[in-house]
Amino acid sequence: EDWKKYLDQYPLMQGKTWDLDRASREIRSCFEKLGITYVDLENDFRAHISQGGNRMYYIEDDHLNEIGNELAAKRLISLYHIVTEK
Repeated sequence: EDWKKYLDQYPLMQGKTWDLDRASREIRSCFEKLGITYVDLENDFRAHISQGGNRMYYIEDDHLNEIGNELAAKRLISLYHIVTEK
């Protein structure tokens, strides 16, 4: 929905192929090469949206809003419990 708004707002972007996952792949690759542990929340956020969840970030600046922060916190807490139980 938001992507369509961007395309409508910037007509020169229309008719091109956009790889919306490229940035995530490149970040993941870089972190893996450097041996940096990271938590990728992209699948969690996509699942939330596909299940009809509300927007997780502010439109004005793309920072997480209360919903996005709650999703991120729940994921991090679940990972914390997995790590500390080992």
